[in-house]
Amino acid sequence: MKLKHLLFLSCITSLSVACSKSNKSIYQGLADNEDGVIATGIPDDNSTNEDDTQEPPPTLVLSNELLKAEKDLADKWHKGQLERFSFLIVDANNKNVMRSYKAFQPRRLASVTKIATAISALENVNGSSVSKIQAMLKSSNNGEASRYVRLAAKAIADYIAPSSAYTTAHSCPSTTVLNKELKSAQIMFDWIKSQISVDWADATIRDGAGCDYGNHLNAVQIVKILEFADQQGKAYSGLSFEKLLSISGVDGTWANHNTDQKGLIFAKTGTLNPNANLAGYFYAKRGGVMHKYYFVVFVEKDSGTTASNNARSFIEALLRNWINYYAKQEGDPIAVL
Repeated sequence: MKLKHLLFLSCITSLSVACSKSNKSIYQGLADNEDGVIATGIPDDNSTNEDDTQEPPPTLVLSNELLKAEKDLADKWHKGQLERFSFLIVDANNKNVMRSYKAFQPRRLASVTKIATAISALENVNGSSVSKIQAMLKSSNNGEASRYVRLAAKAIADYIAPSSAYTTAHSCPSTTVLNKELKSAQIMFDWIKSQISVDWADATIRDGAGCDYGNHLNAVQIVKILEFADQQGKAYSGLSFEKLLSISGVDGTWANHNTDQKGLIFAKTGTLNPNANLAGYFYAKRGGVMHKYYFVVFVEKDSGTTASNNARSFIEALLRNWINYYAKQEGDPIAVL
């Protein structure tokens, strides 16, 4: 099927979207966070139209076709394992879907979870420190993320979580400690879902930092969260949400990646075996004008340091390819989000 013939229902104007689904991968392994510290995680434990006279909503369809350059990069950095990654790129201005691959496949979030935690705290917790949330996102501080998901649950539903010793910055807590955060995370995620219209099928968030192996979203759901955060404008001490994230070649966990594209990528990393992820915003300068895009990349990698480094190199190469491409031409959109 040619891309121009694909159908896509706008997730902005529709309150009910039926999304195509894929089977989840079976994950095993230990957490290897952005700083290389080994930490254990927790294992994974169609609406019907009531009015028969109306047309059912069209199925949301996206392309799973890779460009040659993308396949070449997968061969170089990911052993050609085409089933083990997903991505989505959306033009922030007109919501055109520019590139998509397995965007409905639920993937383990790892520390990308902190995007949801941060926006929930910023929007609900009175007096929340923007500078501390910014530091939490840029350095991927697990202890701070745990604190903020609990504060968000208190502000949203007046729920006080059991006490926890989860204060370590870059490792994950025990199962016992992490389970004490489950209800807080569910309250936070329920608030997220109440704010954003998209099909939340198979979506789960079980903690604030991303240490739980049961945290799964797909790329479409993540992009909708990024879009929601972006719509708040410069609401956080004069900063837009993207400025709270790691900046390529500048700071945070992506400071040493895409250094040749310094200041063009604002993103949250996520590493929890076997996933290495990146989600956020990138810019491409075309015709003297900066064009903004939302993006998500999920890579399901092998275990080990070499595999982790290769996964990050794969993501870096994809971003470099996309930014350079969109700096030269707009390309044909797949659909509209």
